[in-house]
Amino acid sequence: MDRRCPQLMQDEVLYSPYLSGLQMPVREVLLVPFYRGQKRVGTMWIVAHEETGVFEAEDARLIGSLCQFASAAVEVLETLEAAEKTRRELAEVKS
Repeated sequence: MDRRCPQLMQDEVLYSPYLSGLQMPVREVLLVPFYRGQKRVGTMWIVAHEETGVFEAEDARLIGSLCQFASAAVEVLETLEAAEKTRRELAEVKS
């Protein structure tokens, strides 16, 4: 995660045993972290189950774009939560 770039992993079940609970075998995992500024706010895990299903650079690019969208969504939610908290505090002061 510290590399701030997508990671392609094979045999990830060896390192993340909970993946063995999936109903289908795990062929590859594409892990893409997403950030807001310098702070990591999440990761997206994309799992390939089929023997022929391997990830390519274009897959990482597309998922990276989706992660940028997710990061923006997190920022919007945090802004809305802060605005709602401020609204409640103002309402308490007025009453």
